[in-house]
Amino acid sequence: EIVELLSTSKEVISHQPSSFTSLKSFKIYPLQGLKAWKSQYCIERYPLKSILDMFQTQPDQEQEAMTIKLYAEVTNYFLGSSSNATFRMVSHEEARAIKITTVAYRTMTVLWEILGNIEAYTDTKRANVEWKKTLADSFDEDFNMKIRPSGDTKVIFCILQNIRLLLTKVLASKRVEIQARFSRLCAKTKSVVNKMAVDMKNQCDMKQHIFSGYVD
Repeated sequence: EIVELLSTSKEVISHQPSSFTSLKSFKIYPLQGLKAWKSQYCIERYPLKSILDMFQTQPDQEQEAMTIKLYAEVTNYFLGSSSNATFRMVSHEEARAIKITTVAYRTMTVLWEILGNIEAYTDTKRANVEWKKTLADSFDEDFNMKIRPSGDTKVIFCILQNIRLLLTKVLASKRVEIQARFSRLCAKTKSVVNKMAVDMKNQCDMKQHIFSGYVD
């Protein structure tokens, strides 16, 4: 955005000495490529069909034209006092990958929090049920252990599916790290979901036992 603004005042900056000294590297990112993505909620609640629909690309011709234009205008002003600095225009594809990588990290963090909350809830309910089972005069409602609603598992699997899709487009330099983190996340998910399934079975068994006491 700053570069685009300066490009409209070429006659002014052409006579100005560079204000940037001893730069080691200078990168210009496409403005649209790094704008914050405001639809994080969608990736946590709805299954994605295509990453391309969410993170738009820019035609190669537009990227090439922008590179030539900006390169000519910024070199002297930004790098005039830093002859050893490296200069690079970040492509829209790379900026898009940066954005997708950021979203992938954030989405995995969200899922970790969801799993942690479910696990804490389940452990608390288990402790309450075990305590109530020691009471001789407990009624059937004492054994009622409310399992997390089924919607939670739907959200969990939706997020996992979306993260898996994101992983195909993250930065190559981050792919191994994110894949390892995703593998740990899948293992944690399996553990929590299995615990939920066991609790659901236990609740059904308890209700069946109580019902049998009335009819037998």
